[in-house]
Amino acid sequence: MPDRLVSRMELGSLPFRRRPVAEPGTTLVFHMADGQLVEPTYPYTTGDTWWRGPKAAYVVDITPHVGGFECELPSSAGAVYFSATVAYSWSVHDAARVVQEQVGDPDAECRGYLKRRLPSVTSRFPPDRTMDARQGVQIELGREPIELERGIRIRDLDVQLRMDREQAELAKDLEIGKLRQELTMRDAKDKNEIAGIDQSFELLRQRERESHYTTVVAGGKEQMMAVVMAQDPSKAPEILSTMIGLSERQEQRTLEAIKVLIDGGEIRLGELDGAVRAAVERISGILGNPTDATGRLGSESSGEAEKKALPSPDDTGQDGGS
Repeated sequence: MPDRLVSRMELGSLPFRRRPVAEPGTTLVFHMADGQLVEPTYPYTTGDTWWRGPKAAYVVDITPHVGGFECELPSSAGAVYFSATVAYSWSVHDAARVVQEQVGDPDAECRGYLKRRLPSVTSRFPPDRTMDARQGVQIELGREPIELERGIRIRDLDVQLRMDREQAELAKDLEIGKLRQELTMRDAKDKNEIAGIDQSFELLRQRERESHYTTVVAGGKEQMMAVVMAQDPSKAPEILSTMIGLSERQEQRTLEAIKVLIDGGEIRLGELDGAVRAAVERISGILGNPTDATGRLGSESSGEAEKKALPSPDDTGQDGGS
């Protein structure tokens, strides 16, 4: 087995030169005369070597090698990371590509690839779920061999994750902060909901008050005063006194209006219905204004007024015997 991954062997042009033979754990890649790199699917015979005319042969190590490294991998908490121990094995799966790409440090190829891929997996898991994160790595990267573009294969991947004490404390603080933030947001949400309920209740009460007072206003001043007395019974005597005073003043104004109509002879009982007529006659009696023969109310009957208007015989200066 060669000490290097790839070793070059020059080939002569003699027809009976001994053909190169791959040792266990290696494979041969021939550099042909036209510049192509060929890894035969079967060992070349001496005749094949002479007839095909390769200029050189590369001996490539294809045995498994163990690799590994330590690193820090992110968690879903962002500032908190996992401490990781990564172990794997690697080997050549495309010898011609390895020769063509001149791969000198295959283990570095593996490390670079895994360091690019592992964070995308572990960053989906919280820092307190190291086992879940490890299982996620195994499912996504460890189930099948990984064939890299430059001819190297990774297999037997194993990633051990742990949380260092300092990181565990940081994770705890972040979790507490997260819980506080959630509580603050929940409290704000509850306050908004309560404010919304209060607002809806107040709108409902306002509509009820509007409906109530609309009915009250439509019922007149008596109903409005009754509502005030019901809300504040201490105001009842004052309101009742006010209502009585208003009633007396209204009645007085009514009597005065009817008196004016009676004095002017504007009311005829025959034109009134029974109830109104009886009321008018009662009021007329109170005022001392009887009805005349025509049913007209007045301070004096029309006949009496005419008699007063005509002069008496004594007023003419003539006696009865003339």
